[in-house]
Amino acid sequence: MFLQVYPRDIYAFGLVAWTGNDVLNRRLRLQAESKGFRLDDTGLFPATIGSGGKRGTKGSASLKFHTEKEIFDFLDFPWLEPHERNL
Repeated sequence: MFLQVYPRDIYAFGLVAWTGNDVLNRRLRLQAESKGFRLDDTGLFPATIGSGGKRGTKGSASLKFHTEKEIFDFLDFPWLEPHERNL
């Protein structure tokens, strides 16, 4: 058994990451990248390019969203209920 716990301020990002399959997560990350951000289960960060061309978020803070829908809306991705997230 595996249990993942998130603080309230990043809870919505954890829900998005863990209620969708890898196809959905990949699409959401690509959509975030196209807007200049990096998405993971801990937040949505302005993308920066560090040495060697690697993308990172060193020193940047995540955008704040309280709900999964706000994340989908920001990314201009069609809203999917949790039971619809296995693409």
